[in-house]
Amino acid sequence: MTAYFGSGFGAGFDTGPPAIAPYPPASAAAELRVLPAILAAGIPIDLDEPLPGHQKGPGAYVPFVVVAFYDGTPIARTPIDATKLIVRCYGKTLGEAWGLWYACKPVFHDGRSRTSRGVGIWHSGVQSVTPDHDPQPPVGTGQPCIYAVVNYPTTPLVAS
Repeated sequence: MTAYFGSGFGAGFDTGPPAIAPYPPASAAAELRVLPAILAAGIPIDLDEPLPGHQKGPGAYVPFVVVAFYDGTPIARTPIDATKLIVRCYGKTLGEAWGLWYACKPVFHDGRSRTSRGVGIWHSGVQSVTPDHDPQPPVGTGQPCIYAVVNYPTTPLVAS
């Protein structure tokens, strides 16, 4: 499996020391950040875990998205990793969380081959989508969210 910088829980950023290889969640986050609905609403896209200030308690919820590495297995005799990401869309209500997921979905649903932030992405697709809530305090905030597992097959691009 390819080793990615920042793949540990709590990294929450996409800048820093040079990567061993480009990090697929950062590539997905870059794709999400330029979607018109995300741009228009100013929705923050976090890596791995919510950034401080995005997770607020009941009555103060704000919408945001978290993209994290879920699983990745090399495909034999190819330069491709069968990468899976988990995309968590948080909203003030479950309906808003669903709306946020539908704003994000075009990046992953039946996605064409493309590149983003040093990663080649092959045919991406949605594996599963589940409505839920963040764990209740003191562990979480109880905020409504949508958990989506997406297939995001990748290969690091090497400069020639």
